[in-house]
Amino acid sequence: MDIENIPQKYGGKLPTEPGMMPILDQHASDLLEWSSSSEKSLPRGPIHWEKGPDGSKKAVAIGVENGEQRRSEFATVR
Repeated sequence: MDIENIPQKYGGKLPTEPGMMPILDQHASDLLEWSSSSEKSLPRGPIHWEKGPDGSKKAVAIGVENGEQRRSEFATVR
């Protein structure tokens, strides 16, 4: 693991704050087939992985947003 990817509080160089969302590096982002070409970041809140009929893994944002149940597929890994 590169020192740039280790949080500063553990002796690395990655600045972090409590509650901060993960930052995907380019390689990790490229592994995902994003549902939206403009939004290539992880949504806030819980994420559930589901197996697709073709063996892919689908990332689905779940939970409650603005008082409504949320189930939004945002990326796929093949």
